[in-house]
Amino acid sequence: MMVPAVLIIVGIVAAIAWGLGRAPSSSGSSGGATAREVLDARYARGEITRDQYQQMKSDLDS
Repeated sequence: MMVPAVLIIVGIVAAIAWGLGRAPSSSGSSGGATAREVLDARYARGEITRDQYQQMKSDLDS
């Protein structure tokens, strides 16, 4: 009777551990976009104006 309950608990713990292992890391920049890529994407989505884009690009290049 206890074996199925234990297996369910182990399965839940394993699923949580697997999910946490696949979660993106918030620390470090490995695999993340560069500041220029983020800027380009924001401009492409229309989140910033051309003037804002050029100013931010200039700031990044200096």
